[in-house]
Amino acid sequence: MTSMDGDVDDMANIKPMLDRTTKIQRHVNGDLQWRVIVYDGALGKQVERLAVGLTEARRLREVLRANVAAGKPGNPPAHAARLIRPGHRQAGASLGALTVNQWAPLFLRYYAVARDGSPRPATSMESASQRLERYILPFIGDRTMESLTLAELEDMIANLRKVNGDPLAQSSKESVSSTIKTVWTLAKRRGVINANVAADLPTSWGGAAASSRRLIKPSLTGVDALAAAMGELGDVVLLFAFTGMRWEEASGAWTSDVDLEQRLLSCQRVSPVVRGKRVPPGTIMKSRHARRDILIVDQAVEPLRRLLARAGSASGAEPVLVTGERGRGPLHYRTWRNKLREAQAATGVSYTAHQLRHVYASILIGSGMEDAKIARYMGHSNANYTRALYGHWFPEDSRADADQLSAVIGAIRARESAIAQGLELSRQ
Repeated sequence: MTSMDGDVDDMANIKPMLDRTTKIQRHVNGDLQWRVIVYDGALGKQVERLAVGLTEARRLREVLRANVAAGKPGNPPAHAARLIRPGHRQAGASLGALTVNQWAPLFLRYYAVARDGSPRPATSMESASQRLERYILPFIGDRTMESLTLAELEDMIANLRKVNGDPLAQSSKESVSSTIKTVWTLAKRRGVINANVAADLPTSWGGAAASSRRLIKPSLTGVDALAAAMGELGDVVLLFAFTGMRWEEASGAWTSDVDLEQRLLSCQRVSPVVRGKRVPPGTIMKSRHARRDILIVDQAVEPLRRLLARAGSASGAEPVLVTGERGRGPLHYRTWRNKLREAQAATGVSYTAHQLRHVYASILIGSGMEDAKIARYMGHSNANYTRALYGHWFPEDSRADADQLSAVIGAIRARESAIAQGLELSRQ
Protein backbone atom coordinates (compact mmCIF):
# COMPACT_ATOMS: atom_id res chain seq x y z
CA MET A 1 0.00 0.00 0.00
CA THR A 2 1.22 3.45 -0.85
CA SER A 3 0.35 6.25 1.58
CA MET A 4 1.56 9.73 2.39
CA ASP A 5 1.56 10.42 6.11
CA GLY A 6 3.37 13.74 5.99
CA ASP A 7 3.39 16.67 3.69
CA VAL A 8 2.17 15.83 0.17
CA ASP A 9 2.86 19.18 -1.43
CA ASP A 10 6.08 18.04 -3.06
CA MET A 11 5.00 16.51 -6.36
CA ALA A 12 8.56 15.37 -7.03
CA ASN A 13 8.20 13.02 -4.05
CA ILE A 14 4.64 11.95 -4.80
CA LYS A 15 4.97 11.10 -8.49
CA PRO A 16 7.69 8.43 -8.14
CA MET A 17 5.70 6.73 -5.40
CA LEU A 18 2.68 6.49 -7.68
CA ASP A 19 4.70 5.35 -10.66
CA ARG A 20 6.07 2.39 -8.74
CA THR A 21 2.63 1.08 -7.84
CA THR A 22 0.16 -0.76 -10.07
CA LYS A 23 -3.58 -0.72 -10.72
CA ILE A 24 -3.99 2.96 -9.96
CA GLN A 25 -7.62 3.89 -10.53
CA ARG A 26 -7.70 7.00 -12.66
CA HIS A 27 -10.66 9.27 -13.07
CA VAL A 28 -12.05 9.88 -16.55
CA ASN A 29 -10.11 13.10 -16.95
CA GLY A 30 -6.86 11.52 -15.83
CA ASP A 31 -7.11 12.47 -12.14
CA LEU A 32 -6.66 9.92 -9.41
CA GLN A 33 -9.39 9.19 -6.92
CA TRP A 34 -8.00 9.61 -3.39
CA ARG A 35 -9.22 8.46 -0.01
CA VAL A 36 -8.63 11.00 2.76
CA ILE A 37 -8.30 8.99 5.98
CA VAL A 38 -8.89 10.78 9.28
CA TYR A 39 -9.31 9.76 12.87
CA ASP A 40 -12.46 11.12 14.49
CA GLY A 41 -11.77 11.43 18.19
CA ALA A 42 -15.45 11.87 19.04
CA LEU A 43 -16.41 8.69 17.20
CA GLY A 44 -13.28 6.85 18.23
CA LYS A 45 -12.69 5.44 14.75
CA GLN A 46 -11.33 6.25 11.33
CA VAL A 47 -13.49 8.05 8.81
CA GLU A 48 -12.86 7.96 5.09
CA ARG A 49 -13.77 10.54 2.48
CA LEU A 50 -13.31 10.40 -1.27
CA ALA A 51 -11.72 13.13 -3.32
CA VAL A 52 -11.16 13.17 -7.08
CA GLY A 53 -7.79 14.65 -7.94
CA LEU A 54 -4.90 15.56 -5.71
CA THR A 55 -5.93 19.22 -5.58
CA GLU A 56 -9.33 18.35 -4.12
CA ALA A 57 -7.72 15.88 -1.72
CA ARG A 58 -5.36 18.58 -0.46
CA ARG A 59 -8.25 20.99 -0.07
CA LEU A 60 -10.23 18.47 1.95
CA ARG A 61 -7.27 17.78 4.21
CA GLU A 62 -6.72 21.50 4.82
CA VAL A 63 -10.38 21.92 5.73
CA LEU A 64 -10.01 19.20 8.32
CA ARG A 65 -6.87 20.80 9.70
CA ALA A 66 -8.56 24.19 9.85
CA ASN A 67 -11.43 22.67 11.81
CA VAL A 68 -9.00 21.16 14.29
CA ALA A 69 -7.23 24.52 14.67
CA ALA A 70 -10.59 26.16 15.33
CA GLY A 71 -11.26 23.69 18.12
CA LYS A 72 -14.40 22.26 16.64
CA PRO A 73 -15.42 19.06 18.45
CA GLY A 74 -15.34 15.73 16.71
CA ASN A 75 -12.58 16.69 14.26
CA PRO A 76 -9.42 14.63 13.88
CA PRO A 77 -5.99 15.81 15.03
CA ALA A 78 -4.02 17.48 12.26
CA HIS A 79 -1.37 14.77 12.10
CA ALA A 80 -3.98 12.06 11.50
CA ALA A 81 -5.05 13.29 8.07
CA ARG A 82 -3.34 11.44 5.24
CA LEU A 83 -3.98 10.53 1.64
CA ILE A 84 -4.18 6.91 0.55
CA ARG A 85 -3.40 5.79 -2.99
CA PRO A 86 -6.66 4.54 -4.59
CA GLY A 87 -7.19 0.87 -5.24
CA HIS A 88 -5.87 -0.25 -1.81
CA ARG A 89 -7.56 -0.30 1.58
CA GLN A 90 -6.13 0.87 4.87
CA ALA A 91 -6.35 -1.81 7.54
CA GLY A 92 -9.44 -1.26 9.66
CA ALA A 93 -10.97 1.21 7.19
CA SER A 94 -13.90 0.51 4.89
CA LEU A 95 -15.12 2.46 1.93
CA GLY A 96 -18.45 0.76 2.52
CA ALA A 97 -18.96 3.48 5.14
CA LEU A 98 -19.56 5.89 2.26
CA THR A 99 -23.19 7.00 2.19
CA VAL A 100 -25.33 6.98 -0.93
CA ASN A 101 -25.41 10.79 -0.76
CA GLN A 102 -21.63 10.92 -0.77
CA TRP A 103 -21.27 8.45 -3.63
CA ALA A 104 -23.98 9.97 -5.86
CA PRO A 105 -21.99 12.96 -7.23
CA LEU A 106 -18.95 10.78 -7.85
CA PHE A 107 -21.15 8.19 -9.55
CA LEU A 108 -22.53 10.80 -11.95
CA ARG A 109 -19.01 11.99 -12.70
CA TYR A 110 -17.80 8.47 -13.52
CA TYR A 111 -21.02 7.55 -15.31
CA ALA A 112 -20.60 10.50 -17.69
CA VAL A 113 -18.12 8.41 -19.67
CA ALA A 114 -19.13 5.01 -21.04
CA ARG A 115 -16.86 1.98 -20.69
CA ASP A 116 -15.67 2.38 -24.27
CA GLY A 117 -14.46 5.90 -23.44
CA SER A 118 -17.22 7.73 -25.29
CA PRO A 119 -19.22 10.47 -23.51
CA ARG A 120 -22.65 9.42 -22.37
CA PRO A 121 -25.63 11.21 -23.98
CA ALA A 122 -27.20 14.14 -22.15
CA THR A 123 -30.54 12.32 -21.95
CA SER A 124 -28.94 9.35 -20.16
CA MET A 125 -27.21 11.66 -17.68
CA GLU A 126 -30.40 13.62 -17.07
CA SER A 127 -32.43 10.45 -16.48
CA ALA A 128 -29.91 9.06 -14.00
CA SER A 129 -29.69 12.39 -12.17
CA GLN A 130 -33.46 12.78 -11.88
CA ARG A 131 -33.99 9.24 -10.60
CA LEU A 132 -31.34 9.79 -7.96
CA GLU A 133 -32.85 13.11 -6.87
CA ARG A 134 -36.51 12.03 -6.92
CA TYR A 135 -36.63 8.37 -5.99
CA ILE A 136 -33.36 7.22 -4.44
CA LEU A 137 -31.56 9.84 -2.34
CA PRO A 138 -34.64 11.05 -0.41
CA PHE A 139 -35.16 7.52 0.95
CA ILE A 140 -31.73 5.93 1.32
CA GLY A 141 -29.32 8.84 0.85
CA ASP A 142 -28.13 8.79 4.47
CA ARG A 143 -27.53 5.04 4.49
CA THR A 144 -24.08 3.64 3.85
CA MET A 145 -23.62 1.73 0.61
CA GLU A 146 -22.96 -1.64 2.23
CA SER A 147 -25.48 -1.35 5.08
CA LEU A 148 -28.43 -1.65 2.71
CA THR A 149 -29.85 -5.09 1.98
CA LEU A 150 -31.47 -6.43 -1.17
CA ALA A 151 -34.80 -6.72 0.67
CA GLU A 152 -34.65 -3.05 1.70
CA LEU A 153 -33.97 -1.93 -1.87
CA GLU A 154 -36.86 -4.05 -3.15
CA ASP A 155 -39.24 -2.67 -0.51
CA MET A 156 -38.21 0.90 -1.30
CA ILE A 157 -38.89 0.45 -5.03
CA ALA A 158 -42.18 -1.38 -4.43
CA ASN A 159 -43.49 1.50 -2.29
CA LEU A 160 -42.41 4.40 -4.51
CA ARG A 161 -45.14 6.95 -5.24
CA LYS A 162 -45.68 10.00 -7.38
CA VAL A 163 -45.84 13.51 -5.93
CA ASN A 164 -49.66 13.31 -5.85
CA GLY A 165 -49.55 10.10 -3.82
CA ASP A 166 -50.44 7.68 -6.63
CA PRO A 167 -48.30 4.54 -6.96
CA LEU A 168 -45.39 4.94 -9.32
CA ALA A 169 -45.91 3.33 -12.72
CA GLN A 170 -44.37 -0.10 -13.16
CA SER A 171 -42.22 1.19 -16.03
CA SER A 172 -40.84 3.94 -13.78
CA LYS A 173 -40.07 1.41 -11.04
CA GLU A 174 -38.13 -0.62 -13.58
CA SER A 175 -36.14 2.46 -14.53
CA VAL A 176 -35.35 3.24 -10.88
CA SER A 177 -34.32 -0.37 -10.30
CA SER A 178 -32.03 -0.26 -13.32
CA THR A 179 -30.42 2.97 -12.06
CA ILE A 180 -29.83 1.48 -8.60
CA LYS A 181 -28.16 -1.54 -10.15
CA THR A 182 -25.92 0.76 -12.20
CA VAL A 183 -25.04 2.89 -9.15
CA TRP A 184 -24.00 -0.15 -7.10
CA THR A 185 -22.24 -1.89 -10.00
CA LEU A 186 -20.07 1.16 -10.65
CA ALA A 187 -19.35 1.48 -6.93
CA LYS A 188 -18.16 -2.15 -6.89
CA ARG A 189 -16.05 -1.61 -10.00
CA ARG A 190 -14.45 1.49 -8.44
CA GLY A 191 -13.67 -0.30 -5.18
CA VAL A 192 -16.09 1.75 -3.11
CA ILE A 193 -17.91 -1.37 -1.83
CA ASN A 194 -16.85 -4.96 -1.25
CA ALA A 195 -20.16 -6.56 -2.17
CA ASN A 196 -22.83 -5.47 -4.63
CA VAL A 197 -26.12 -5.90 -2.76
CA ALA A 198 -28.07 -4.67 -5.79
CA ALA A 199 -26.70 -7.30 -8.17
CA ASP A 200 -29.83 -9.48 -7.84
CA LEU A 201 -32.29 -6.59 -7.79
CA PRO A 202 -35.12 -7.43 -10.24
CA THR A 203 -35.61 -5.08 -13.16
CA SER A 204 -39.13 -6.27 -13.96
CA TRP A 205 -41.92 -5.01 -11.71
CA GLY A 206 -45.57 -5.96 -12.06
CA GLY A 207 -45.30 -9.32 -13.84
CA ALA A 208 -47.41 -9.86 -16.93
CA ALA A 209 -49.21 -6.54 -16.50
CA ALA A 210 -45.95 -4.66 -16.77
CA SER A 211 -44.61 -6.65 -19.69
CA SER A 212 -47.84 -6.15 -21.64
CA ARG A 213 -47.08 -2.45 -21.96
CA ARG A 214 -44.32 -3.32 -24.43
CA LEU A 215 -46.63 -5.32 -26.66
CA ILE A 216 -47.94 -3.29 -29.56
CA LYS A 217 -49.83 -4.35 -32.64
CA PRO A 218 -48.03 -2.86 -35.61
CA SER A 219 -50.49 -1.65 -38.21
CA LEU A 220 -49.71 0.47 -41.23
CA THR A 221 -53.38 1.38 -41.41
CA GLY A 222 -53.06 2.77 -37.90
CA VAL A 223 -49.91 4.66 -38.91
CA ASP A 224 -51.70 6.24 -41.87
CA ALA A 225 -54.71 7.21 -39.72
CA LEU A 226 -52.50 8.83 -37.10
CA ALA A 227 -50.50 10.69 -39.75
CA ALA A 228 -53.67 12.00 -41.40
CA ALA A 229 -54.94 13.33 -38.06
CA MET A 230 -51.66 15.15 -37.37
CA GLY A 231 -51.90 17.57 -40.31
CA GLU A 232 -48.50 18.82 -41.44
CA LEU A 233 -46.87 16.94 -38.58
CA GLY A 234 -48.18 13.72 -40.10
CA ASP A 235 -44.97 13.64 -42.14
CA VAL A 236 -43.07 13.30 -38.87
CA VAL A 237 -45.23 10.27 -37.98
CA LEU A 238 -44.33 8.68 -41.32
CA LEU A 239 -40.67 9.57 -40.80
CA PHE A 240 -40.61 7.63 -37.52
CA ALA A 241 -42.54 4.67 -38.92
CA PHE A 242 -40.47 4.24 -42.10
CA THR A 243 -36.97 5.14 -40.85
CA GLY A 244 -36.99 3.94 -37.22
CA MET A 245 -35.38 7.17 -36.00
CA ARG A 246 -35.51 8.04 -32.33
CA TRP A 247 -37.05 11.37 -31.36
CA GLU A 248 -33.71 12.99 -30.54
CA GLU A 249 -32.25 11.69 -33.83
CA ALA A 250 -35.05 13.15 -35.93
CA SER A 251 -34.95 16.39 -33.94
CA GLY A 252 -31.20 16.69 -34.53
CA ALA A 253 -31.22 15.77 -38.24
CA TRP A 254 -30.19 18.43 -40.76
CA THR A 255 -31.48 18.88 -44.26
CA SER A 256 -28.02 18.03 -45.59
CA ASP A 257 -28.36 14.57 -44.02
CA VAL A 258 -30.99 13.60 -46.60
CA ASP A 259 -29.78 12.18 -49.92
CA LEU A 260 -32.83 11.31 -51.98
CA GLU A 261 -30.73 10.40 -55.00
CA GLN A 262 -28.76 7.76 -53.09
CA ARG A 263 -31.83 6.98 -50.94
CA LEU A 264 -29.91 7.40 -47.70
CA LEU A 265 -30.63 9.36 -44.53
CA SER A 266 -27.52 9.96 -42.45
CA CYS A 267 -28.03 9.80 -38.69
CA GLN A 268 -25.05 11.69 -37.25
CA ARG A 269 -26.34 13.97 -34.49
CA VAL A 270 -29.04 14.25 -31.84
CA SER A 271 -31.03 17.03 -30.23
CA PRO A 272 -32.46 15.68 -26.96
CA VAL A 273 -34.89 17.30 -24.54
CA VAL A 274 -33.39 17.98 -21.11
CA ARG A 275 -35.59 19.36 -18.34
CA GLY A 276 -38.18 20.40 -20.91
CA LYS A 277 -35.72 22.32 -23.10
CA ARG A 278 -34.42 21.35 -26.51
CA VAL A 279 -30.66 20.91 -26.62
CA PRO A 280 -29.03 22.13 -29.87
CA PRO A 281 -27.89 19.30 -32.17
CA GLY A 282 -24.71 17.57 -31.03
CA THR A 283 -22.71 14.53 -32.05
CA ILE A 284 -22.90 12.57 -28.77
CA MET A 285 -25.11 9.65 -29.84
CA LYS A 286 -26.95 7.11 -27.70
CA SER A 287 -24.25 4.59 -28.65
CA ARG A 288 -21.60 4.16 -31.31
CA HIS A 289 -24.02 1.95 -33.23
CA ALA A 290 -26.58 4.76 -33.36
CA ARG A 291 -24.39 6.62 -35.85
CA ARG A 292 -25.63 5.08 -39.10
CA ASP A 293 -27.10 5.51 -42.57
CA ILE A 294 -30.80 4.67 -42.92
CA LEU A 295 -32.38 3.43 -46.12
CA ILE A 296 -35.03 5.75 -47.55
CA VAL A 297 -37.88 3.48 -48.63
CA ASP A 298 -40.46 4.56 -51.21
CA GLN A 299 -43.01 5.32 -48.50
CA ALA A 300 -40.64 7.83 -46.88
CA VAL A 301 -39.68 9.75 -50.02
CA GLU A 302 -42.68 12.09 -50.26
CA PRO A 303 -42.82 12.84 -46.50
CA LEU A 304 -39.12 13.72 -46.64
CA ARG A 305 -39.63 15.98 -49.65
CA ARG A 306 -42.34 17.87 -47.82
CA LEU A 307 -40.18 18.15 -44.70
CA LEU A 308 -37.31 19.50 -46.82
CA ALA A 309 -39.61 22.04 -48.46
CA ARG A 310 -40.86 23.33 -45.11
CA ALA A 311 -37.33 23.37 -43.69
CA GLY A 312 -36.22 25.54 -46.62
CA SER A 313 -38.65 28.24 -45.57
CA ALA A 314 -37.86 27.98 -41.86
CA SER A 315 -36.27 30.88 -40.04
CA GLY A 316 -33.04 30.49 -38.08
CA ALA A 317 -29.47 29.50 -38.80
CA GLU A 318 -29.94 25.86 -37.76
CA PRO A 319 -30.70 23.77 -40.92
CA VAL A 320 -32.96 21.30 -39.09
CA LEU A 321 -35.01 18.79 -41.07
CA VAL A 322 -37.99 18.53 -38.71
CA THR A 323 -39.64 21.90 -38.19
CA GLY A 324 -42.87 23.02 -36.62
CA GLU A 325 -46.04 23.63 -38.60
CA ARG A 326 -45.50 26.05 -41.50
CA GLY A 327 -41.74 25.79 -40.95
CA ARG A 328 -41.64 27.87 -37.78
CA GLY A 329 -38.23 26.81 -36.49
CA PRO A 330 -37.34 23.44 -34.96
CA LEU A 331 -40.25 21.25 -33.84
CA HIS A 332 -40.33 21.28 -30.06
CA TYR A 333 -41.24 18.13 -28.18
CA ARG A 334 -44.07 19.82 -26.28
CA THR A 335 -45.72 20.86 -29.54
CA TRP A 336 -45.35 17.34 -30.94
CA ARG A 337 -46.69 15.72 -27.77
CA ASN A 338 -49.77 17.95 -27.56
CA LYS A 339 -50.63 17.45 -31.23
CA LEU A 340 -50.05 13.70 -30.93
CA ARG A 341 -52.41 13.42 -27.96
CA GLU A 342 -55.15 15.09 -29.95
CA ALA A 343 -54.59 12.73 -32.88
CA GLN A 344 -54.53 9.70 -30.60
CA ALA A 345 -57.86 10.69 -29.08
CA ALA A 346 -59.39 11.29 -32.51
CA THR A 347 -58.21 8.04 -34.11
CA GLY A 348 -57.90 5.61 -31.23
CA VAL A 349 -54.35 4.87 -32.40
CA SER A 350 -52.03 5.16 -29.39
CA TYR A 351 -48.61 5.02 -31.07
CA THR A 352 -45.91 7.21 -29.56
CA ALA A 353 -42.77 8.30 -31.38
CA HIS A 354 -40.89 5.37 -29.89
CA GLN A 355 -43.63 2.88 -30.71
CA LEU A 356 -43.50 4.02 -34.32
CA ARG A 357 -39.86 2.94 -34.17
CA HIS A 358 -41.18 -0.48 -33.09
CA VAL A 359 -43.29 -0.53 -36.24
CA TYR A 360 -40.19 0.03 -38.35
CA ALA A 361 -38.34 -2.76 -36.53
CA SER A 362 -41.25 -5.11 -37.19
CA ILE A 363 -41.10 -4.21 -40.90
CA LEU A 364 -37.37 -5.01 -40.99
CA ILE A 365 -37.83 -8.35 -39.22
CA GLY A 366 -40.86 -9.29 -41.34
CA SER A 367 -38.89 -8.58 -44.52
CA GLY A 368 -36.55 -11.49 -43.86
CA MET A 369 -33.55 -9.17 -43.95
CA GLU A 370 -30.23 -10.43 -42.61
CA ASP A 371 -29.76 -9.94 -38.87
CA ALA A 372 -26.64 -7.82 -39.33
CA LYS A 373 -28.53 -5.38 -41.55
CA ILE A 374 -31.50 -5.24 -39.16
CA ALA A 375 -29.19 -4.29 -36.30
CA ARG A 376 -27.36 -1.72 -38.44
CA TYR A 377 -30.48 0.09 -39.63
CA MET A 378 -31.93 0.12 -36.10
CA GLY A 379 -28.69 1.38 -34.57
CA HIS A 380 -28.27 -1.67 -32.32
CA SER A 381 -25.19 -3.76 -31.58
CA ASN A 382 -26.92 -6.99 -32.63
CA ALA A 383 -30.25 -8.16 -34.01
CA ASN A 384 -31.05 -10.36 -31.01
CA TYR A 385 -31.79 -7.22 -28.99
CA THR A 386 -33.94 -5.88 -31.82
CA ARG A 387 -35.91 -9.10 -32.10
CA ALA A 388 -36.40 -9.49 -28.36
CA LEU A 389 -37.54 -5.94 -27.59
CA TYR A 390 -38.76 -4.42 -30.84
CA GLY A 391 -40.05 -7.29 -32.95
CA HIS A 392 -43.83 -7.60 -33.22
CA TRP A 393 -45.98 -9.53 -35.66
CA PHE A 394 -48.28 -7.74 -38.04
CA PRO A 395 -51.86 -9.15 -38.11
CA GLU A 396 -51.25 -10.11 -41.72
CA ASP A 397 -48.31 -12.25 -40.58
CA SER A 398 -50.60 -14.21 -38.27
CA ARG A 399 -53.16 -14.79 -41.00
CA ALA A 400 -50.47 -15.87 -43.45
CA ASP A 401 -49.02 -18.24 -40.87
CA ALA A 402 -52.49 -19.61 -40.14
CA ASP A 403 -53.10 -20.17 -43.86
CA GLN A 404 -49.73 -21.88 -44.19
CA LEU A 405 -50.35 -24.17 -41.22
CA SER A 406 -53.88 -24.90 -42.41
CA ALA A 407 -52.46 -25.98 -45.77
CA VAL A 408 -49.96 -28.24 -44.01
CA ILE A 409 -52.70 -29.80 -41.87
CA GLY A 410 -54.85 -30.30 -44.97
CA ALA A 411 -51.94 -31.94 -46.81
CA ILE A 412 -51.27 -34.29 -43.87
CA ARG A 413 -54.93 -35.25 -43.72
CA ALA A 414 -54.97 -35.87 -47.47
CA ARG A 415 -51.91 -38.10 -47.25
CA GLU A 416 -53.31 -40.02 -44.31
CA SER A 417 -56.61 -40.43 -46.12
CA ALA A 418 -54.82 -41.65 -49.25
CA ILE A 419 -52.79 -44.12 -47.21
CA ALA A 420 -55.93 -45.35 -45.49
CA GLN A 421 -57.71 -45.78 -48.82
CA GLY A 422 -54.70 -47.63 -50.23
CA LEU A 423 -54.65 -50.00 -47.29
CA GLU A 424 -58.38 -50.59 -47.67
CA LEU A 425 -57.99 -51.36 -51.37
CA SER A 426 -55.12 -53.77 -50.69
CA ARG A 427 -57.29 -55.71 -48.24
CA GLN A 428 -59.96 -56.11 -50.86
